Amino acid sequence: MKKGYSLMLTISVLGALKSQTVSTYAGIQYQGSGEYNATANNNLDAEYFSMPQSVAFDTNNRIWVTDQHNLHILDGSISRNRGGYLGDPNEPGGIGNDNGTGSVSRFATPAGIAVHPSTNDIYICDRDNGLIRKGNKYVNSTQGTIWSTYAGQYTFLGDHADGFLADAYFSSPEDMVIMDNGDMYIVDFGNDCIRKISGGSVYTVAGKPMTSGDVDGTGSSARFYAPMGICIESNNTLLIADRNNKKIKRYTISTGKVETVISSGLDEPTDVVYAEGSIYIIDRFCIKIWNGTSLSVFAGSSSVSGYTNSSLTDARFRSLSHAEYRSSDKSIYVSDLGNNVIRRVPLVLSPVINFSANATAVSTNQTVILTANCYNTNNYQWTISPSTHTLQAGSKLTDSILYVSFNNTGSYTIDLKGSNPSFSSNLTKNSYINVSTIAGSKPGADFAADQTKPAPLQVVQLIDLSSNSPTSYSWSITPNTFNYQGGTTASSRNPKVSFSATGTYTVSLTATNANGSSQKTKDAYISVQVNGIEAPSIALVLFPNPSLGEFAIRGLEQSQIASIKAINALGQTFAIQDLSDNSYRLQGPAGWYSIQVITRSGQGISVPLIVTE
Repeated sequence: MKKGYSLMLTISVLGALKSQTVSTYAGIQYQGSGEYNATANNNLDAEYFSMPQSVAFDTNNRIWVTDQHNLHILDGSISRNRGGYLGDPNEPGGIGNDNGTGSVSRFATPAGIAVHPSTNDIYICDRDNGLIRKGNKYVNSTQGTIWSTYAGQYTFLGDHADGFLADAYFSSPEDMVIMDNGDMYIVDFGNDCIRKISGGSVYTVAGKPMTSGDVDGTGSSARFYAPMGICIESNNTLLIADRNNKKIKRYTISTGKVETVISSGLDEPTDVVYAEGSIYIIDRFCIKIWNGTSLSVFAGSSSVSGYTNSSLTDARFRSLSHAEYRSSDKSIYVSDLGNNVIRRVPLVLSPVINFSANATAVSTNQTVILTANCYNTNNYQWTISPSTHTLQAGSKLTDSILYVSFNNTGSYTIDLKGSNPSFSSNLTKNSYINVSTIAGSKPGADFAADQTKPAPLQVVQLIDLSSNSPTSYSWSITPNTFNYQGGTTASSRNPKVSFSATGTYTVSLTATNANGSSQKTKDAYISVQVNGIEAPSIALVLFPNPSLGEFAIRGLEQSQIASIKAINALGQTFAIQDLSDNSYRLQGPAGWYSIQVITRSGQGISVPLIVTE
């Protein structure tokens, strides 16, 4: 994408907050349990789950789902039954511990599920059987999943024993994760401890079996009380949802140490997800977020249950179970057990799309600069109609800044579609560019550069913006410590130039046609700097700092500010609302931010801001 020349447009991003919506990804909503499809393959919106427990993603981003009695894979738009009873789960024979292929197999409330990162095989906490079950990877819909007992011995009441896989006992194993090296860590709910499977054996690595409590410590000195969820935080740390202690705890693999991360503000944490640098907690009716310093509700309500697809905190859930993050679309998928559906919760905002042009009334063949002024946008796609246009200076329709000339007279409609991993949206401006021809007129010389503060030897693209169809061009640059690049010359329409010395350069263009010529000169237009760094000449002060999210700026008038945004310590961008009187409100959680201001003269300034609860 080209950088540098742009027309800055300040736009409100409040509407984006409403478009970050919770949706139902799969399942028919109902309350209670026992509904089912007698068919193995159903559309996502026609599938009946019965008390869905957990979700996991295989290496192809397909979603595995456990429910009261069987296993599903959500393959594209189809939910496919891959194991367990196809009929009423409350019928005799609906549950069991039978191994076999597909619907021959039986389970008893399969809960946590994990996919081996190397083999793509599936592992299940078969909770009420006290077993860890294994299914071979999904190949296609015609090859059934073969289920076997991987670890543990069947016990209805639960027990505890370490040792070889076949000799071990579990008590209501609830959730599990698999590390890159194949080691498995299991939340053994009924034993109030954390188990590990490695090298063909089962070990207890944290907590004392059948002994509940709330103690930070190492190995068997630690205590949990009905732990339910576990997730990978790093290669050396795991996060555990200690439900009855209402805490999130961290287990360090290398030392065996257990320590509390979140000690208050939780009601009934059933799972925990680490995503994009933050900790998300599945907490009864809602999803809460811990940003390292404070806890807040991210989606749903901490006190009101229901079933509503809406913006994050307007959405409603009912009895959430387990969840997992999918990085490909930056979304958390959660089992809404009380509504019998799988819900999708995006972590990023929907794109806010806008764009501007440096001129909207131009002559034929005159280059126009179209600049995307977007938020929450990673990818761009321009559409211009009619198609009688020419892209200039190496532009592509996927650039954020487009250089385009129009071949014919008339009106042109411009559409810009922006997308990120979760959403896409577009904006159309009908008859936005109006093109005419003025006979007998000499050119009106004009130009721009794609960057005006390059480093030495960095290539700068000069773009002709002249009106009235010049037929020849003559560029002049002083001082002469520069070279034309890419086969371009002083007579090229859009030459490329690199500068061998630091300092300021004046650029001039003479444009000529049959009716005469004109010249445009921009003094000290290019400033060549080492590493492109220039010290800001404006000192900004934010107050109060720290703040509760609202702050004022001293050092610049509001009319001097072209754009303002906030970036946190993780590199995430947050919107800032303009409140008037040089006051602003940051739309983000508590934490440290860099407030980045671009002035209307093109200068960038960064000032730190701390936001407290």
